[in-house]
Amino acid sequence: MIKNKMAKLVGTAMAATLMLSVTTPVVANANEKEEASKAVQSQEYNEQLSIAIEEIKIVADYLDNKDLTNRDNREYALAFASAAVERVRGMESSENVDFINGTANQLRKAIDIADRLYTEMNNIKSAFDEDLSREHKETVLGYLNESLSEIVHSSLKNDINKASLNAANSFLHEYANKLTGETVKSEEINKENNEQLAIAIEEIRIVADYLDNKDLTNRDNREYALAFASAAVERVRGMESSENVDFINGTANQLRKAIDIADRLNVEMNNIKSAFDEDLSREHKETVLGYLNGSLSEIVHSSLKNDINKASLNAANNFLHEYANKLASEM
Repeated sequence: MIKNKMAKLVGTAMAATLMLSVTTPVVANANEKEEASKAVQSQEYNEQLSIAIEEIKIVADYLDNKDLTNRDNREYALAFASAAVERVRGMESSENVDFINGTANQLRKAIDIADRLYTEMNNIKSAFDEDLSREHKETVLGYLNESLSEIVHSSLKNDINKASLNAANSFLHEYANKLTGETVKSEEINKENNEQLAIAIEEIRIVADYLDNKDLTNRDNREYALAFASAAVERVRGMESSENVDFINGTANQLRKAIDIADRLNVEMNNIKSAFDEDLSREHKETVLGYLNGSLSEIVHSSLKNDINKASLNAANNFLHEYANKLASEM
């Protein structure tokens, strides 16, 4: 039994020796492959790190020197930072890897501040582009001014470069000057408006006098009053409502109503004159006289009488009686 055990042990040992002699080259071969793989990995590591360093250098330049309130600059820097961080993801900490990740973090802080400024700059631009109220423009300009003041008087100024702050500050002054210019322009417009309004008031007073006292069945009177009314209305066109502006527009509207009635009477008076000038039939003369009489009766017995003055009605009535007497004398 002992011999058998020994033989078994010897056999086992020999087998083990044979296995060792066979597998040793395999282990050596595996080590070579592992070292080769490590060499490839090391080369890839160095290549990616080298590219990431170049990318983050661009980011560092933008962080130090470029206006990050400019959306194109922000997106350009952020793209390079994201690419660099992705390349070193999973790499062990080192001076270069830490520099890359640290610079990317600085960029995020800078972009947070730049985005805040950019939003307020956009609000200002919209307020002016849409010509919102002066109060609204002053409010959004105030927000940007406060943000800049907060940044430059706190540790936040260390997180964003001067180029970005200067750009926002220049933008603020540009639009503040625009607002000042609008104020000057508004004052000039007000002065011009006041001058035009004063002239328009004088013109509409002439119209009001014609509305109250002149015979508007007379074509010259009508055209004269209408010319002054049109001029006055044109002068106040676009002005805000006020007692004077409303009086001018209201008087011009009253004149239009009066002229509508006066034109009706004038047409019938012209028809009568033509009938007599051309010595048309008595029946025709009676008919056109009847039309004018009917119109006058309708006007004086309705609210239309409030839209035309007595001078015009009296002139038409006198004309009617003059030609009625002519007709009577023809008998």
